[in-house]
Amino acid sequence: MTVFSDATDDLFSDENLTCPAIYRVGGSGPGKEVRVIFSRPMRDMAFGQSGLIARDIKASVRLSEITSPKRGDTLEVDSIIYRVEEALVESLDLTASLVLVVKS
Repeated sequence: MTVFSDATDDLFSDENLTCPAIYRVGGSGPGKEVRVIFSRPMRDMAFGQSGLIARDIKASVRLSEITSPKRGDTLEVDSIIYRVEEALVESLDLTASLVLVVKS
């Protein structure tokens, strides 16, 4: 283990930063219980001279728990099911940032 993986494990074991979730590969099956850092950051979007502020839905997951997250997988948090639209592996290959949408 490296200092970075130890620090990542410490972050994901903190119940003040993370929440429990169920991850389902391909969106079906029994799923796997994981801890995620769930967020809804805002971003500015420009359209010509006007613009708006959009709220993304994102979750960070440990790659030690979910080895290859991909589009179409689902994440259930507080009984709400989110579909993974994009999975971006972070530079140290310890976590992935998932862009989510509410599954309809």
